[in-house]
Amino acid sequence: MVCLAAWLLAATAYAQATDGSESESESESESGSGSESGSGSESGSESGSGSESETPRARTPKIAIVIAGDPDPSMLAAAQALESILAGTTDVTMPSDSAMRAAMRGEGTGDGLDDVRAERRHLGLGEARDVTALTVLGEVAGADLVVVVRSSHGAPEATAFDVLRRSFYGGELPLEPVDAAHATHFVTRRAQRAARPLDPDETVPAATAPTPVVDPATAVPPEAIAPDPESTPHQPDFFEQYWPYFAAGALLIGAVVFVVIATQNNSTPSPVLRFEAGGGS
Repeated sequence: MVCLAAWLLAATAYAQATDGSESESESESESGSGSESGSGSESGSESGSGSESETPRARTPKIAIVIAGDPDPSMLAAAQALESILAGTTDVTMPSDSAMRAAMRGEGTGDGLDDVRAERRHLGLGEARDVTALTVLGEVAGADLVVVVRSSHGAPEATAFDVLRRSFYGGELPLEPVDAAHATHFVTRRAQRAARPLDPDETVPAATAPTPVVDPATAVPPEAIAPDPESTPHQPDFFEQYWPYFAAGALLIGAVVFVVIATQNNSTPSPVLRFEAGGGS
């Protein structure tokens, strides 16, 4: 009986030990697989978010339309027609302020944009001289590209100016008549290029100071401005220039006078004849 009881106790302990080890191994395998799947999902999400953050979102280029020269009715009509065409595309944007767009064309008054219109009047004297004014107008409008509407042999045409690179793109766009598809392709292609950042090997020409705007009604003529005595160099008068000659002449005259007086004092007196009355031999 004692042996039977000992054998039963040993068998029960062995069974309990076997069940515990199997349950522990199963729990470890389940936890291991769960952690692996969790880390895999986390790494997948991280890689997905990383790929999304690495892909930059494209920025819509912004343009401004400017008339160079006299904004006569034909030039205004061409600029407004081009603006209407570009307003129908989502590839570019324009200034949201209608007064700003009008000032770029040379229109409007009393809207606080007189400086913009005055800067626009500097255009039309050649591309080399228009760079400064176009850079100023483009920066005021916040534009990447300035579309310059100008007259060529009596017919309006458009050219494109890169504000960041301060340079003109090649090619001209005829505006009389204007083809909508060609105009959209012409502008959007150059605007997308102008909106790109500078390449490492690109150089930008140095900007020159803009020409100051002078109002003829309030301008002061140069002859009415008194000279500044501190900035004007001193001009010596006649005596200051020739006083050494006067001093030398005075010394020479003094020497001559001294010689004459000294000569007269040292001369022998002339003989004097004296006659005495009543004398005889």
